[in-house]
Amino acid sequence: MSLLQEGEEIAYYHNGHMKLGKVNSFYSDPETGRRMFSTKVDNHFYPDVEEFSTKTIIGRKLIEFKAIGFIVKAIQSRLFSLFSIIALWWFYYYNKFKFKAEWKRKLKKKYKKAEQ
Repeated sequence: MSLLQEGEEIAYYHNGHMKLGKVNSFYSDPETGRRMFSTKVDNHFYPDVEEFSTKTIIGRKLIEFKAIGFIVKAIQSRLFSLFSIIALWWFYYYNKFKFKAEWKRKLKKKYKKAEQ
C-alpha cells in the first residue's frame, strides 16, 4: 500500500468500523515515527486526521463507472417509467398484430388449398 497517492479513495478499518475516505496528505509523526495521513471522510470542511498502518487499509478505488450511476438515476426517474410503460404497451400490441396477421395468412393458405 505504499503506492497510495493524494486524492485517492481508499477503504480502511478504524476503531472496528469500515470507512471510505479520500487521502488528503501524507506525513510522518515525529513522536512515533509512524506514517500518518489525513483523510476526507465526510462533508466537513476540515479533514479528519487519523493514524493508519498498512494492516488497516482494505483497498482502494481503481476504476470509476460513471455510466452505471447515470443509468441508475435514469431508471429511477418518472420519465423512464413512463417510457417503459409505453414501450411495453407498444411491444404487446405489435406482437398481437403480428400474430393475427400471420394467423390470417395461414387461414388463407389453408382455404386456397381446400378450394383446389
